[in-house]
Amino acid sequence: MLVETAFRAIHQERMAGLPFLNSALHVEASGFRPFCGHWLGVLITPWCMNYLLVPGTGGEWPNLPESTRQRWAFPAGELNFIAAHEPVLGPYQQCPLFASMDGFDSQEMAREAAQAAMDTLFKVAAPEQPATAEVSHSKRNFLRGRFFTGGGDGPGR
Repeated sequence: MLVETAFRAIHQERMAGLPFLNSALHVEASGFRPFCGHWLGVLITPWCMNYLLVPGTGGEWPNLPESTRQRWAFPAGELNFIAAHEPVLGPYQQCPLFASMDGFDSQEMAREAAQAAMDTLFKVAAPEQPATAEVSHSKRNFLRGRFFTGGGDGPGR
């Protein structure tokens, strides 16, 4: 996959030897699927994990200057992606998931986190719960033992 080729080159040419790399991990494009005419997935690297959005053929790609933010709507909510460009890959957008990969002991563990991130992104957000009825905290109710539920004969009853 072109994403992996581009980021393997970054790993070898720009990141090699840096102390914050997790040697248990390698570059992997995980869970890519169609989204708004483009391709969305998770990029696992030894230095970070990001959602990655790359141009597809089914939608107009926004021509944004590098580092510009664009908000995308998902079933779980909205996220800001940052425009970027790599010579091998071309334009893409990324949204950080993990800035440090120290917490991952293996590639499999990182892959599971990437899959969970994709699954979560496409789950419909739960509707907000309606506000519960206000409990009267009057002195009278307190003295009657109704300070927990606002009614009944005693605490919590």
